[in-house]
Amino acid sequence: MKRDLALCRDILLRMEECPHGFADPKVIIEQLEAGGWSADQVGYHAYLLHDAGLIVGIDVTCRGCTGPMYLPRKMTSAGHEFIDALRSETVWKEISGKVTTIGGWTFQAVISAAAAHVTRLLMPG
Repeated sequence: MKRDLALCRDILLRMEECPHGFADPKVIIEQLEAGGWSADQVGYHAYLLHDAGLIVGIDVTCRGCTGPMYLPRKMTSAGHEFIDALRSETVWKEISGKVTTIGGWTFQAVISAAAAHVTRLLMPG
């Protein structure tokens, strides 16, 4: 399965909406499935976000699973930094467009590019 920046962003945005800091994985997965993502895609991307240190996830991978399966539980400070950098639709469209053009990305590169874009918006000239 290919890593999808849009799904990573969607997971983090939904986690951030949780009022008490702990995400309800069932609700998040249901919301994302309603948006067209599969449970396998969400579970794998939750694993990637956990592995990158952007969230704390719960490993629910079983013997019959076809890949890593994690439930998103809470965001880390790095996760908040990531989503703060990509919250703006303007920044999101520019960064995701560049990722599509380049054909690859890393979490750190996306954060750096988004932060640079926000800096240009805040300090023109």
